[in-house]
Amino acid sequence: MTETPLKKDPKEGVVRTPMIGGKLKTPVEPVTVTIPAETEEKPAAKPLEEEIIELLDKRIRAALLLTMTEEEETDEDSDDTDYKGYARIEIVTDFLKEAQGLLDDGFRKKIAKKHKVSLFRRPGDKFPDGKPWMKVDDAIARNLSKYSFFYPLLNFIFNETRYPKEAIDKIEKLTGGRRYEYTDKKGLKQSRIYAAFIVNQEFYDKVQENVFVEEAGIKKFMPKATAKKYLSAMIKAGLIVQLWNKGKFGRLCADGYYTDYEGKLRKQTIFKKSPDFKNVLKTFKY
Repeated sequence: MTETPLKKDPKEGVVRTPMIGGKLKTPVEPVTVTIPAETEEKPAAKPLEEEIIELLDKRIRAALLLTMTEEEETDEDSDDTDYKGYARIEIVTDFLKEAQGLLDDGFRKKIAKKHKVSLFRRPGDKFPDGKPWMKVDDAIARNLSKYSFFYPLLNFIFNETRYPKEAIDKIEKLTGGRRYEYTDKKGLKQSRIYAAFIVNQEFYDKVQENVFVEEAGIKKFMPKATAKKYLSAMIKAGLIVQLWNKGKFGRLCADGYYTDYEGKLRKQTIFKKSPDFKNVLKTFKY
């Protein structure tokens, strides 16, 4: 006697029973097999915001570590620039810029408020974050608060020639080889290449398109006429050096100079933490 194997009917839930000699055998109840679920519990996923904050904190720690091991050597006083604070602001600003359009604006504002940076701040802004003494001096802060475009214009000018690269030959040609001369903190006389820029109609066009202040979350751009007044006042006060003036063809000005650090040119500002220079900022007007 032979048995026909148990077969699954194509229709769900129907079981065909074995046949013995062409007759139905007593129906066999289908067996239900249960596969045990994995017993190992996976850790609960962290909220997205928490993961983002951790990622930012890691970037900040890495930047601070790099700053501690490769702190920039300059001719300025050692306490002139807060490199750690500056590095933190740079990282947070870059992070917020990357996150624009990806993160909720409310969350971005929360991060900006925590680290005391503006959502509109440009990466690389030197003033006043890179010069903490300009912020803590009440007389300087009080006077410059009257001129809302003071820091934005300085930052724009500083960043325009911050990384000279191949432009250094052009700068040398424009300056005629003139150098910025000063005595460093070790008492040695130094002669450096000027960080020079041309002031003409093209310059003011770029200022009008890029220099702004933030008012109630709205950008207010700097008019050309206002930029001309500010620049003239800065030159008169000695905050910017005018190297030559060719009338309608423009002027050549400089706001700093370049030092050589491990084979790379690094821009330094002519702003110094000295009583005379502080007085210039306290009395600045246009």
